[in-house]
Amino acid sequence: VQTTPSSDISSRTNAARPSPLSPTATPLPGHKLLGLPPVVLQLFAQRGIVDLYPWQQEVLTHYPDGLVYSLPTSGGKSLIADVALLREVHVRGGLGVLVLPFISLVEEKREGLKALAAALDVRVEGYYGVEGRFPAPSPPCVCVCTIEKANGLINHLAEEGRLSQVGTVVIDELHMVGEESRGVTLELVISKLLYACPRVKLVGMSATIPNLTLLADWMKVPSYESPFRPVPLCECVKQGAHILDLTNTPLRKLSPLENDPDGLLALVLEVCPDHSALIFCATKAQCSSCAHTLCTSLPPAFLHWKAAEKQTLLADLRSISSTADHILQATVPYSVAFHHSGLLQEERELLERAFREHVLTVLCCTSTLAAGVNLPAKRVIFRTPYIGIGFLTKGRYRQMAGRAGRKGFDEFGDSYLLLRPKDADEAWAMLRQDLEPIESSLLRDPTSVCRCVLELVCSGMVKTGDDLRGFAMSTLCGHQMAKTEDATLVQAFTDSVQALLAANMIVHPETATQEAVSANPRIGANGANAPALNSPSHAHASSSSNAQEAVDISNSGKGWPAFQRTARHLELHLRLKAEFKEIFRNQKKPNMI
Repeated sequence: VQTTPSSDISSRTNAARPSPLSPTATPLPGHKLLGLPPVVLQLFAQRGIVDLYPWQQEVLTHYPDGLVYSLPTSGGKSLIADVALLREVHVRGGLGVLVLPFISLVEEKREGLKALAAALDVRVEGYYGVEGRFPAPSPPCVCVCTIEKANGLINHLAEEGRLSQVGTVVIDELHMVGEESRGVTLELVISKLLYACPRVKLVGMSATIPNLTLLADWMKVPSYESPFRPVPLCECVKQGAHILDLTNTPLRKLSPLENDPDGLLALVLEVCPDHSALIFCATKAQCSSCAHTLCTSLPPAFLHWKAAEKQTLLADLRSISSTADHILQATVPYSVAFHHSGLLQEERELLERAFREHVLTVLCCTSTLAAGVNLPAKRVIFRTPYIGIGFLTKGRYRQMAGRAGRKGFDEFGDSYLLLRPKDADEAWAMLRQDLEPIESSLLRDPTSVCRCVLELVCSGMVKTGDDLRGFAMSTLCGHQMAKTEDATLVQAFTDSVQALLAANMIVHPETATQEAVSANPRIGANGANAPALNSPSHAHASSSSNAQEAVDISNSGKGWPAFQRTARHLELHLRLKAEFKEIFRNQKKPNMI
């Protein structure tokens, strides 16, 4: 069985019940090392953090000015992020920003940081969905954001001339920078900070970054990598009736059960209800279907497990909604539930708490839980090697399998990938391959560069052609192309400027002045005190821009035109995406990476 090295395993006490494991531990260092007062360390202790893993002590001691680090899931990465943010607001009095991929994780982390920050008399603001206010609070403050909201926050701070207040930015799940769509937004967030806020301390973390040095070089910080996991992980594959390790060596044969053709029930019964299991399903519909089917074959012991607590949970679920999910009402008595974005936020929170407290022992979920809320289990089961209609990637597999093993309760965790004959070859190829290297997706969709240019001009981060080219080279895409002197990125930015001009989303300052003079003859030819542009062609933009705000990004070498910013608020990409695609439909697209 393949296991993750655990030579320096250490543990933390748990407030719920004492740990059965007793490895050696590093004493919690004094507050001078962490840069935090004793009251914060006491709050950490109340959460069960009474010691540091050796790698945590090393990072906190030797990397105070930012870094990119990679460790397996459950290795204790979040503590470094918490300390970095609290140091920023307590020691430096600046603005700390935490960027997370999912709303559920933002909600959880915001609540977790509130008590710590309150001990320092510091506010914690959440930016997700409709939450989050602009202008942003004055420092010291911690802003916990989704990727898209972090982009909007940086844009607003730039427009207000407040980027210098940003001191530390922590990016969780940094590997997402290589994904299309959301990855491009994350790349732009980091690139804006690198270009316009060079003194910011960047901290990036992930469990799945093979080319860690490349990202560290791009972000201008050191890198740190360790194989440490507090609980070893055994990774297995079930093919037919056989359990195999990742070298395709047979380990054992799974005894068949009635009404259990794929062995899912047998794998659940091996660990539950005494322990817990996460079952990853391809879709939301499969989550509820799997939970319902599983309950039809579970023994009575599951009904008796913490029956009183489950009745309370059912009542709480019914109190949230008069149309409480009927499948949940049927599965919860068996200590089984499902978890996905289709549930109400309050429903998810109740189910998560019940799973942590071991009232629920089986949770059928989608892949987002792997990078979302912290819900480790003794066993992880992949119901199928698919996410939606796409095949499982090595990075996603690592993220999901890493949820197996609970610190302080399990001597090891295990994962099982269930394979059908038609998926076997592709699945084994995925398991044997290396992690996919992180690469920029900025040029895969031309509308991304258009949106980027529009945001930069609107926020005032770029004013000349040199500025725009300088920003382009601050992106991960520019960093990757720098050594080859590839001009594709610069050409893409040039094409985007031309497309935005053609769509009247940005205009020449001369044009803006002429329109202003026509609208008000009292205005001089120099455009001073020109009124806002309110013509129909600018209906999608804010009316607060004046011709006197014209910014010149002309460059005699490249011939980039000067243009005026015509939008103030910068979260335009969703409304303008369809228009961007129409613009590029009849234009030559830049070369793809």
